[in-house]
Amino acid sequence: MSGPGRRQLLFWLGFLAIVAVPAGALFLAKPLFLERSGAEAELLRRAEALRGQPPERAAAGVGRMAKEYLDTSRHVSRAEVEVREASARRLAFTVFLPWSEVSASHRRRRAEALGRLASGMLRRAGAEGVAVEVEVRRWRKDSAGRSGPAGRSLHDPRTGRSEWREAP
Repeated sequence: MSGPGRRQLLFWLGFLAIVAVPAGALFLAKPLFLERSGAEAELLRRAEALRGQPPERAAAGVGRMAKEYLDTSRHVSRAEVEVREASARRLAFTVFLPWSEVSASHRRRRAEALGRLASGMLRRAGAEGVAVEVEVRRWRKDSAGRSGPAGRSLHDPRTGRSEWREAP
């Protein structure tokens, strides 16, 4: 290989090395720096403190923590959350959404996300057999009262799947 060809090869190898190293670092940045951070990871860590307690106490603690988390982000989500029941078999939430929330897929995603979060927290707390139920209701447009249910999601602890049923 002649001088200019070798220099061109070295140039391209250097160029690839300079481009590949930062690209690889950016690709790995999320798992390296953000894997165990954020509000949800903090909630999971706090739920581990409930390990060893009876399932009904762990369910009550998880319900309280999830409600506090969702209440602090209420200005963004515009949702009001209540814990209806916290027992050894079931943790039930009711989520009240504004009347302007018309998308059925958004309601389903909200309910399933809350179900996954609470189920993960219960698993970390050692209460693995507790089912999570999320009932979604919508405020009435006139704000005089609350409407009937808009849908219901049941997160099964055995399968790890959520079943969504839209209200008629």
